[in-house]
Amino acid sequence: MEYIDEEKLLEHLRHARDYFEQGSYEKSYKQAQAALNMDPANDFANKLIKKAAKKIRQIRKRELKKRIKALKPLWDIREYEKLLKEYKTLNKFYPDYIPVLIKIAYLKSKIRKEEEKTSATHKKNIIKEIKTLHKQGQYMQAIQGLEQVKPYFEGELWPEKLDKKIKHDYVVDQLKYKKELLEHQEYEKLYRFLSKLYTIFPEPRIKKHISATENLIFEKRKYEKSVFIEESLDLINSLYAQGKYEDSMQVCEELMSLTGETHIKARTFYVRSKNANEKEMNVMIKQMMITKNKTLKKEYAENTEEFVRI
Repeated sequence: MEYIDEEKLLEHLRHARDYFEQGSYEKSYKQAQAALNMDPANDFANKLIKKAAKKIRQIRKRELKKRIKALKPLWDIREYEKLLKEYKTLNKFYPDYIPVLIKIAYLKSKIRKEEEKTSATHKKNIIKEIKTLHKQGQYMQAIQGLEQVKPYFEGELWPEKLDKKIKHDYVVDQLKYKKELLEHQEYEKLYRFLSKLYTIFPEPRIKKHISATENLIFEKRKYEKSVFIEESLDLINSLYAQGKYEDSMQVCEELMSLTGETHIKARTFYVRSKNANEKEMNVMIKQMMITKNKTLKKEYAENTEEFVRI
């Protein structure tokens, strides 16, 4: 049998009783527990510890209700985040108090619903703003805005549908500019415009417009080339007729560089101009020689003594 220090046991019991009578229930509980540690079967200690524990629970319950009542202003202004924090703190001190646990569960649910509501309102405002931009014809701003908020609507189909609608309307609006460029036959400018549009919205119909514009550019350049050839040939004819053979040859060379050495008319005129120029040069040289010969004969006749006969 284990030895019990009777004097020490009585001291714990006496302190437990005194503290209880003084209202120091926490201290009374500790002293009664110390007595039970020495003598677990002690009837007085068992009864006293139960009474002390009951009083402690009653006091804590009153304190808890008081602290909960102090949170009413936060309930009035719906500060659910702050309330949850306060109730979690209370739960640390009063872990077994069911009403606190219920409030924590309620607040978590309320906060989640508020977040969902806020998110839904935010989404609604975003959609409204994008639709307003679309309606106002600010298509690029609407497209960019929609692109930024797509992650918020993951799994929903309407953003893709709205995106296609805005892009379609943007292309339709931009293609009005195409008509203006076509009227002024600014095909190169139209080609650059359509190419840029296609990089943003690679739609088949824009590709078709690009192909059609390429054909227009080709036909335009072909026509301009034919006009240039005709004007060049007219100029060559004119220069040839005026006897400006070197100028005619120069225009022929320019025309052949554009059309190729095989251009028959340009090549023919070049040869004719060259031959005529050479013939003219020969005539000029011959005339110069005749003139020079006459001058020499005249000088000889006038100054026979100055010349040495060979």
